[in-house]
Amino acid sequence: MAIVGVWETKLYAGTIGTTETFTKQHNFAAPGLDVWSRPYLQSLTINDDDASVILSVSKFTDKNGTHTGPFTPGIFGDGCTSVTFKMSTRDCIATAVLTTEIFG
Repeated sequence: MAIVGVWETKLYAGTIGTTETFTKQHNFAAPGLDVWSRPYLQSLTINDDDASVILSVSKFTDKNGTHTGPFTPGIFGDGCTSVTFKMSTRDCIATAVLTTEIFG
């Protein structure tokens, strides 16, 4: 299979003095697409010496049903209709690039 398309979005979020989780979703019309999805860390601003950021795919739905992660570094979905990305931050501000490559 060849890559026939790419969809990228950005997730910019962060925390100061606490930990929080943020999500963003890529959705595809039924019957779905064959995809490879994964998040990348693009930038990080540290607010304290215990700062951290964790990226993953937390959930995806394909022709076999819904699968709950975390999945790192990402997933390959056959007939995928949705991919949920997750970013957890502690004492930092981060930008993640959420990439889905479409196969055909």
